[in-house]
Amino acid sequence: MPDNYTPNIATISPTTSLGEAIATIINTGSFVLKIAGAGDNPEGWLNYLDILKIIQDAPEGATLRARRIKDYIHPDNNANDLYSVEKLLAQALENHAREQELRLVLEELINVVIAEAPVGLAFLNPQGEILHLNSLAEQLLQAASLSCVDLIKMANNNETKTIRANSRTYKLWVVKSGKEKAPGYLAIFVDVTTEQQLVEKVKYAQQEAEMALATLLPDQRVEARLRAIVEYMDEYDSATGRIKITGVIREGVYRHVINILRLIAELSKQGLTELPGIDKDVLVQAAIFHDLAKVQPYLHPGDVVDPQEVFEPGYVHAFRSASMARGIYNIDERTVNLIKYHHHEENDLPAEYPLYLLPMYRLFRLLDGLSAGITRRGSRVKLTTNGTLISVKEESSFPLYNQHLELDLYSGRKVVKPLD
Repeated sequence: MPDNYTPNIATISPTTSLGEAIATIINTGSFVLKIAGAGDNPEGWLNYLDILKIIQDAPEGATLRARRIKDYIHPDNNANDLYSVEKLLAQALENHAREQELRLVLEELINVVIAEAPVGLAFLNPQGEILHLNSLAEQLLQAASLSCVDLIKMANNNETKTIRANSRTYKLWVVKSGKEKAPGYLAIFVDVTTEQQLVEKVKYAQQEAEMALATLLPDQRVEARLRAIVEYMDEYDSATGRIKITGVIREGVYRHVINILRLIAELSKQGLTELPGIDKDVLVQAAIFHDLAKVQPYLHPGDVVDPQEVFEPGYVHAFRSASMARGIYNIDERTVNLIKYHHHEENDLPAEYPLYLLPMYRLFRLLDGLSAGITRRGSRVKLTTNGTLISVKEESSFPLYNQHLELDLYSGRKVVKPLD
């Protein structure tokens, strides 16, 4: 465009800001700006339409573009009046500057939150390059020798890792962003030291309790026998009556016995074993020997079987266990009777069964069933006593086995209640 195209052309530098260019147009009335170049030759030209296009394309001008044009018409009805381009440009510049300022404030706030957060945060783009991370994340990545490739692999495989650093324990997981405007990965490090210490304390207390209870076993041969008998986890199909083996519990019967002893200890704390007819020593002996002669089939996870065919009836191993306990360890008749009939329903007991043993018989059958749930299904059991009345709340990972019942040991009366 030649210099004599119009006499009203202002000249600006290529480094002039957009705001300064708009101000030049407003102050000089020049709708075309010459961009100064080397010598007398201009580098180029810029007119008001170019600036309007910049405003039209810029996301920051959305608010301005939504306004009604009537707000910018000259107040008179002169058909030759023009829309106030100067006002439009000035408003666009003001909005642009305000939004830029708000964006900077927000970015600074986000940076402060990321830097001061009590968790480690690292942001990666889809190519696996770290865009931002705080100091804690940087320390832990170095301590664990983890690369960006490792983090992306964790996200894709839905993996977590535990990291030890600075005498603390951190859990790491990586999530993939599903947002189109913010693709990439976010690595999160959370301090789980306190939780892990609590778990270790509980585990240690459990081991100590098991060691203490194991001292009740009469000799190492009994312990070895109990540890040698497995238990199975399974899923029952009511349509076919068959079960699918889902897991093998090594030392299953030993764990089952320990769990019964725990329940006895809990009830003893609540004073139940002080009742007439409830003898703690007899219950302990029955717990130790009741499955001593149990024989299990050899099954593997995935096997589908008919339990009636592959597992022997409970009364068979109960009779064998009672016989072995009497013949080898010379236990008394009360314990023998509890063991021998612990798989019998009450109405199937022989007529000669001692009536004074019924409270302990009912209690032992209850504890045997609850321990089976704890051992094989991970049930949570809460027992409370009120005289001869025991209240049981059992919550299982298999809702079918959830129960809330009250059992009176003397009368045998049982009441089933909704589980809160």
